[in-house]
Amino acid sequence: IMHMMALANIPMVVLFGPTSAEKFAPKNKFTKILDSKIIHKTKDIFEKIGFSIVYVKKEIDGFILNRLQGALLNEAVKLYSEGYASADHIDSTVRNGLGLRWAFMGPFETIDLNAPGGIKDYMQRYGNMYLNMEKNNKILPDWSETNAIKLEKERREILSTDQLLKRAQKRNDMLKSLRRLKKDLKLLYLSISSILYVLSFSPFDYKVFIFFSLAFLFHSLEKLSIKN
Repeated sequence: IMHMMALANIPMVVLFGPTSAEKFAPKNKFTKILDSKIIHKTKDIFEKIGFSIVYVKKEIDGFILNRLQGALLNEAVKLYSEGYASADHIDSTVRNGLGLRWAFMGPFETIDLNAPGGIKDYMQRYGNMYLNMEKNNKILPDWSETNAIKLEKERREILSTDQLLKRAQKRNDMLKSLRRLKKDLKLLYLSISSILYVLSFSPFDYKVFIFFSLAFLFHSLEKLSIKN
């Protein structure tokens, strides 16, 4: 998890308990290494400056982020190697589909909103379908050099080797913009909610003023969306 996130210069906190994992942490200004004994003392501080903290309750290979990414990667490699779709179309499914919601919600919140009765309702409706997918999933993902060569060829037709560094930098810039956008949208949402609340109790003269304030806020939102 550390190296994957640090390569994209995403602020994070790496907390170590009684393990020797500290030696694997990347050494850069974006990574803070703390002993897990002081996690509860620092939680509020880091949340206030925009860091996200994930509690890993017990040790497991890959921790949380790498295991979630690994599950998606393994399925993507299988779908590709079995000939179900091209590499770019599989990327597009995430880029223009799942990834849009994953920018602001996780898998459990997603399914909680995808059934009328919430997450329990979703699991009752679709649980067997996903279980059957897993039971029928008897083929291991093809991480062989042969498959890697095929994927390399497809990717280089889309993005040449000499453009990799430039694209990686663009990715980093886009991630920073996305973080700013999420923060700005949250503040804008709170502002609109507050104005609407005041509007419900205000006399007519104030309502006119608040109407134009809302118009200004929505105009700002439109400019913000275009900018980012």
